Amino acid sequence: MSNKSRSNQGFTLVELIIVIVVIAVLSTIGVVGFNSIGTRAEESKLQSDINGAIKKIAADMVDSEVPPANADGLPKSDGVNYQYTQEYDHYRGEVYCITATSTKNGVKTYHSDNGSAPKEGACPGHGYGTGSPSSPSVVGPQKLNTFVSNIKAHAQANGLTVADYSSESSEPAKQANALAANPGLSVKGDYIVDQDKYRYSMYTSPIIDGYAPYTYAVVSLSNTVSVYIYMRPSDGLVLRPPVTEESGNTGDIKEYYTSLYSTYPMAYMPYVASQLDIAVDQLDATTFTDTLADLAGGSIFTPISGEPGGPWVFGLDQATFGEVGDFSSCRIHASNPGQGYVKIDSYSC
Repeated sequence: MSNKSRSNQGFTLVELIIVIVVIAVLSTIGVVGFNSIGTRAEESKLQSDINGAIKKIAADMVDSEVPPANADGLPKSDGVNYQYTQEYDHYRGEVYCITATSTKNGVKTYHSDNGSAPKEGACPGHGYGTGSPSSPSVVGPQKLNTFVSNIKAHAQANGLTVADYSSESSEPAKQANALAANPGLSVKGDYIVDQDKYRYSMYTSPIIDGYAPYTYAVVSLSNTVSVYIYMRPSDGLVLRPPVTEESGNTGDIKEYYTSLYSTYPMAYMPYVASQLDIAVDQLDATTFTDTLADLAGGSIFTPISGEPGGPWVFGLDQATFGEVGDFSSCRIHASNPGQGYVKIDSYSC
């Protein structure tokens, strides 16, 4: 009798609550999973649209040889917005940068610089979508690009050079120029900062012992990421590709060492030339590596190729870095942009 009575009672209140909670959790997981799939699909659409736009621009340039002045006529999907910049770069010629954002929430932004493969983030001076970006390793380079681009544009408009800008509170006039070029930044203590707590530093080195001066700019987020770039003070020519360093993470160790030591040819070629009492454009790759080895008491580079005047190609000396790994494939490509400078065009392993 008791068993029959139990079977007629149905579910207790506690059991019903448990069932409802389980259904709610499963529903939430399903919605989140569905939204995640939808977000990834939207991000793939942005990248696909950028690739389509790049092909259209390349086709148009067959006849005009100049990128279009705006994004009108570039193919794109529904819900996709373009931001577009076309300008003349003194070193690359006519260039463009295109940013694609989605009208949907939580979708990352992607961009292409002059036909490069789509990457997360926005072109310098362009805005982000609602879902982009959050990683400091993506935000930092974008902020540095915008910071430097704004300074170059401000310098050109006001008859200044990049040497007329500084983040140092000890150089108030130059600091004021940097703030005028980047109105979204402010001074906090000895630093220039933005609302996201990123810190901006910039200064120009003096001429010391034969070194050519350079302008160093860096954007960093405390204990997270630092992104830096070296430029020629007179015109902002990038002397070394931008480097991003994440705290506690060097990534590919060979790439890290190659980027680290790519500073040496840029900084030391003027010094080596001064020690030999010759001009930089009289240095060849072998003379540079041999002289630097004598001055430093050991070898860092191996000469791959390079006649006087450049361009030069160097490798990292395997005997020096043998305990770290195989560096035999690493290459540093450098050229001579004049005025006593050395420009690192690329580095790779």
